This record gives sequence, structure tokens and C-alpha cells, in this order.
Amino acid sequence: MIITSTVSPLLKIGLRIFGVWPDVPYAAFRRLIHVLSILIVQYFQYLYIYAHCRLGELENFVESLPATFYYSLTCIKVMTLWIHHRIVREVLATMDTDWCECVNVDRHLHLMKRKARLSHFCVNIWLSLNTIGGVIYFGSNNAMAIMHLVGSDNNTSRPFPVSVLFPLDAEQSPIYEILVVILFLHSMLVSYTVAFLNALISTLILHVSGQIDIISQGLKMYL
Repeated sequence: MIITSTVSPLLKIGLRIFGVWPDVPYAAFRRLIHVLSILIVQYFQYLYIYAHCRLGELENFVESLPATFYYSLTCIKVMTLWIHHRIVREVLATMDTDWCECVNVDRHLHLMKRKARLSHFCVNIWLSLNTIGGVIYFGSNNAMAIMHLVGSDNNTSRPFPVSVLFPLDAEQSPIYEILVVILFLHSMLVSYTVAFLNALISTLILHVSGQIDIISQGLKMYL
């Protein structure tokens, strides 16, 4: 595969899905749906925290905090990115311009290709780590519940992938199974959102470092 950009194809797909990539159709609609979905889950997460904010349920209270704050921080990051989406688009356009300029100089092109390979590798690492971490963290409670059910234990708890407080009838079939699937998929979407945000930051850092190296090489030629 011929590398023609520091932005990997996977990162480009992620930025298109989240409406950050330039000239993506229905970008505002995609952002609105994404943020609303997180805020809806956050509402039920904070209901759970409020309901368990007492000494007798301290364990459940503390256990619910990491995922809830993880969602909140992700929402803040996404909204900040979208508030400054014009700056992000200008930066991405500048990166394309930098690649067009370095194509004419083999030395510069070789240097930028090295940075691009490292950038693509980092994107794959971020996605792999967040996939594994998301499946283990958000799927562990349901996996344990299934094991108890198969083993005919007396444990009748029906956990959700994240700590949320729904009405009592939400634990009845088939509503419970549908909610578990929706919450798990949404949790993985949040994990991928964080992965793409981290990948974007690492890509920008590597691209800038490549441009600094090019400037450094140019200065050395005149010294």
C-alpha cells in the first residue's frame, strides 16, 4: 500500500463517522445523534449514582463512578472537538498541503513516510487496546451473570454493561436482553470514540514532528 498521508484510512473512517472530516454529509446531524446518545445514557448513570449515594451501598456507588466519569469526559472531549471543528478541518487541509509539497523532495518524502507508518501503527494500537479493554470491562458483568445462570446458581441479578438505573420492568425479558445489547454496543462506540480521539492527537503530533525534522534538515543545509 502506498502511503500518501499521515492520517490512516481507519482514522479517516472514524472522523467521517463522527462528522469531523471535511465535506462529510449530514455532519451536524451525526454530531447531534452522537452527543444525545451519550447524554441519555449519562442521565440513567447519574440516576444510579444518586440512588446509591449512601453508606450502605458504598460499594455499588464507587463501582459506578469510573464508567460514568469515562462517559462524561468523552462527551466533553467530543463537544470540544466539534466546537472547534473548523480549526480541525483547517489543520487536516494543511496536512494534505504538506504532503503535496514534500512529494517533490525525495528526502522529505522518505521522512514523512516513516512518520506516517508510525502514525498508522499507533492508530491500530489505540483501536486494538480500546476494543480489548471495552469488551473486558463492559462485558464482564454480563458474562458472569450468564455463567451463574448456566451453573444454576441462586444468583438472580441481571446486570447491565454500565451501571444505570432503569424502571423495574427493564429487567424483564425481552426488554432486558435488548437493553443489554444496546448498552454494550453504545459502550463500545464510546470506547472507539476515545480511541479515535487519541489516535487523532498522536497523528497530529507525529505529523508536526515530521515537519520539524524537514525544517531542521533545511536549516542544516544552509549552515
